[in-house]
Amino acid sequence: MTRATMPSMSEMMDLNRATSYLDPSNAPYTPEKGVTGVTGRYSADSGRYPLVTGDVTGVTMKLVQDFCERYIAYPNDDYAPIHALWIAHTWIAHELQSTPRLAVISPEKRSGKTRLQEVTELLCAEPIRTIDVSAAYLFRKLDRPEGEPLPTILLDEADALFFGKPTESSEDLRRIFNAGYRRGAFVGRCEIHAKEVDTKDYPVFAPVCLAGIGDLPDTIMDRAVIFRMKRRNPNTVLAPFRFRKAKAEAKPLRSELEKWSKGAASKLHTLGYDKYPELPESIQDRDADVWEPLFITAMLTGGDWPDIVADIAPRMVEDSHSEPQSLGERLLRDIRDVFDQHHADAMFRLPLLGELKQIDGAPWATLGKDDQGIDSNYLTKTLKRYDIPKARTVVIDGARNWGWHRDDFEDAWQRYLPPAQTEPGNAGNAGNTNGNA
Repeated sequence: MTRATMPSMSEMMDLNRATSYLDPSNAPYTPEKGVTGVTGRYSADSGRYPLVTGDVTGVTMKLVQDFCERYIAYPNDDYAPIHALWIAHTWIAHELQSTPRLAVISPEKRSGKTRLQEVTELLCAEPIRTIDVSAAYLFRKLDRPEGEPLPTILLDEADALFFGKPTESSEDLRRIFNAGYRRGAFVGRCEIHAKEVDTKDYPVFAPVCLAGIGDLPDTIMDRAVIFRMKRRNPNTVLAPFRFRKAKAEAKPLRSELEKWSKGAASKLHTLGYDKYPELPESIQDRDADVWEPLFITAMLTGGDWPDIVADIAPRMVEDSHSEPQSLGERLLRDIRDVFDQHHADAMFRLPLLGELKQIDGAPWATLGKDDQGIDSNYLTKTLKRYDIPKARTVVIDGARNWGWHRDDFEDAWQRYLPPAQTEPGNAGNAGNTNGNA
C-alpha cells in the first residue's frame, strides 16, 4: 500500500473518536480451530472475524464491518465481513473485470433487507437507491467515461419487479442486471443529433444490490452473493437507526474508504493477472467470476482479510447451490428424492406425478393450467430440456406401463444437482411405485 493511502495519525484519531462506540481494539489469540492465519477476539469456527493487524486499511475495513453490525442483525455470522468487502469493492469496481450482485432476500417482510440497503447506502460508492427504475434510466445513469468511479445501484422491493408473468420492462432490467455483472456489456441505441442518426453504446457494468421477498430470477441469483435474511430474534438488540445520525457516523468511514480506493485502484490498474489471488478449488466458473472481486478487495486490504474470505466463500458458494435455482432444477431434485425414497430402479409416470404433488412445500400440486398441478405434458416438456427421454414402456414387478428408468436421469442429476444428502429414516419410506399403486 502506498503512503498516500494511509491516514495520518491525527486522521486516525478523528476516525477513532467518531467511531469510538465500535471498540476497534482487538486482543490477539491463537484459535484452536479454523483457518491458519486468522486471528482475532473470536474463534474462526464462530464465524466472526475481527482483524488484528497494524495495517491501517485493515483496521478501517474492520470498522466498516462493526458499523454494519451495529445496525444489521445478520442471521449468519459469515455475512458481516463479506458485506464489508462488498461495500469496499464498490469503490474500485471501475478497475475490476466483474462485480457480484448482492442479493438480499427473505421469506417475509421486516427481516432487515431495507435496513441493510440503508446501511450500504451510507458506505458504498455513489449510491443510487430506488424502488422503481426503467431500463432507459438505468443504462443512461451508468454511462461513465472509462476509468471513472461507478455508481452503486440499490434496488429495494425487487420482488415486485420480477413477480408474475415477465413484462418487457422487467425483462429489459433483468438483462441489464445479468450482463452488467461483467465488464464489456453494452446497450446499443440509435440517437438523433441535428438530424443525424448516431449509434451509441451504453455500458451497463456496475455494482448492484437487490432486495426482495423470495428468490430473485435464477439468472440473477447465479451472479450474486446471496444473503438470506431472517426476522430479528426478539433477544437481539441493535442500535436505533436514525438516518441523519448514522450518516454523520458513517462520514469518516466513507472518507477512509475513498482514500483507500485511490491507492487500491492505482495498484490494481498496474497489477498483472498473474498477481491476482488464487481462489479455492471449490469455486469455479461463474462462481469464480462472482467471488474474485471480493478476493481482490481482501488482497488489497491486507491483514487477515484474504484468509477470512478464503474461509467464508466456499461455505457461501455451497449454500447458494444447496437449493435449486430454477423450477427445472427443483423438478430434477424432487424426482431424485422420490426415486431414492422408494429405492426404485424404475417408476411409472402417473405414480411419479402423484408422489411429486404430495411433497410438502413443492409447487407441483398447484402449478400448471388452472392451478390443477403439473401433468404428463409438463413433465415431458421440462425434462426434455435436460435431454431426458420421453416416458416409454417399462416393466416393474411384471406390470407394464409408461415411465422412466433411474438411468434416464443419472446424467442430468450429476450435471445439474449437488450430491444427494442421505437423511436418516429415508430407508423406511420405500413403497410400491408401479402402476397399481
